[in-house]
Amino acid sequence: MACDQRASLGDGILDPAEDCDDGNTDENDGCANDSTIDHGYYCNNEPSDCQTRCGDGITVAATEECDDQKA
Repeated sequence: MACDQRASLGDGILDPAEDCDDGNTDENDGCANDSTIDHGYYCNNEPSDCQTRCGDGITVAATEECDDQKA
């Protein structure tokens, strides 16, 4: 019997095939349900803690009113 090594999306464990895993499959929270990082976010830790970065020039509608590239 072969061992199934596929990543379990949304389990909070960062597998090698995942860019992020925040422990859920919610959309628009920084870590998409396919375990890729949403545009304008950065993610750290396990489970992934995804945040926007003020001053990066990317306005994330869910968390930022504007972003003028001045951190």
